[in-house]
Amino acid sequence: MAALSKNANQSRRLLSLAAVLDGMSRTEAAPTGGIDRQTLRAELA
Repeated sequence: MAALSKNANQSRRLLSLAAVLDGMSRTEAAPTGGIDRQTLRAELA
């Protein structure tokens, strides 16, 4: 989905979400998508 998105911000959020679902911690996954841990936490809620 991230590769198909035309929106760069959405792609980064999706990459972070995928990293968490693959077992990475939120603290590690957030920088992967260029967002902070709290934003990622809100996305997962």
